[in-house]
Amino acid sequence: MVTKYSVLDYTVKVLVESLMKKYDCSYDSALEMVLNSQLYAQLLANPHLQEEGDIYLFNLLDKEVR
Repeated sequence: MVTKYSVLDYTVKVLVESLMKKYDCSYDSALEMVLNSQLYAQLLANPHLQEEGDIYLFNLLDKEVR
């Protein structure tokens, strides 16, 4: 399966927004957390993971951040 960059872009935006809300952090720091996360690397390597829902992906990221 090919990486769908429009889906990846949407997912990154949702994850950044969710981090900002939950941890009351800036856009820059939330974006940095997402782009440096293992989840983001997995999203690039495994396009099937992009088909998962926003809440599921955020829960994975939240566990990684904690």
